Amino acid sequence: MSYSLALLWLVTYCFLSVEAEVPGPPQSARVRIIDDNTLEVFMVEPPIESVGYYNLTKSNGVILTWGPCCDIGGTSQNRHPTSVCMKAGSNSFQKVTSESSPLCGYPASQESLWRLIPSSSNGIYSLYSMQKEKCLTYSPLSFSDACSSAESLWYINRRGHHLYSLERENKCALISTNGDENVATMYSWGTFNNECGLSGSYTVLSNRQALWKMVPVEESLTLDSRKK
Repeated sequence: MSYSLALLWLVTYCFLSVEAEVPGPPQSARVRIIDDNTLEVFMVEPPIESVGYYNLTKSNGVILTWGPCCDIGGTSQNRHPTSVCMKAGSNSFQKVTSESSPLCGYPASQESLWRLIPSSSNGIYSLYSMQKEKCLTYSPLSFSDACSSAESLWYINRRGHHLYSLERENKCALISTNGDENVATMYSWGTFNNECGLSGSYTVLSNRQALWKMVPVEESLTLDSRKK
């Protein structure tokens, strides 16, 4: 969708809203730019006529980290008390270093910058490494150019604020050995037929080994609606 078509859609929406006597139309426009060919309108608000600008938000992806984890003997102390940035290695999904900043050095570094590519099914995504320019596969846990293939599709389930699990075939991507390993692996505790083989979503949240933090990174843009 071109920007001009997106603007035409917004103007049409605003006109119809006035005709239908919808009270209190909003005063600005916000559109998420997914990539060079995709715009996602997530808040429809017409611009202030005297200004003639649209405020846009471009999604650059998410910063992906693992941790903190894992409770030491029921003491509420974490074996790994800090978050660890995650990157696409040569053939593995691996730790970078302890998180030195909230965004893993972004934008100077894009090692931990990833993009979620939605599939045609709700809740299923490909996880694309912006640095490696490949998608994470689950069988084996590696990377591929074929981002739409079955091996590159993940059930990404929200577990809390910015917290998610990466799941396929009742297994979850995690850092094993209570977080001591440097690379991720696929694992199921095997007791139950979902939730990584654990007893429920609360257990996944409290166990923490299969939790991944995804923090969106965006930038604000301004589009002059008077330019043609």
